[in-house]
Amino acid sequence: MPVSFNDVLERWYNVEPSKNATRILRERYFWKDTDGNYIENSWEEVSRRVARVIAVGELYNNPRMESLSDFEKLEEVRKWEET
Repeated sequence: MPVSFNDVLERWYNVEPSKNATRILRERYFWKDTDGNYIENSWEEVSRRVARVIAVGELYNNPRMESLSDFEKLEEVRKWEET
């Protein structure tokens, strides 16, 4: 029987990374400030940042926004982020 996307989400949604995975995430992917303090402290924060960057890129390069100026595109992105 095929597994649905919702089945996969339910199975893995609340699973926390192992200690080793968390260590690797901290070393490679968690953002730090200029003093070396971690700005991100969880996989959820990293995932949200990455998803936001991808979504904004797709929105910014959407063909229906081609006629907008860069300022207008940024305004659309801001509106989108607020929803």
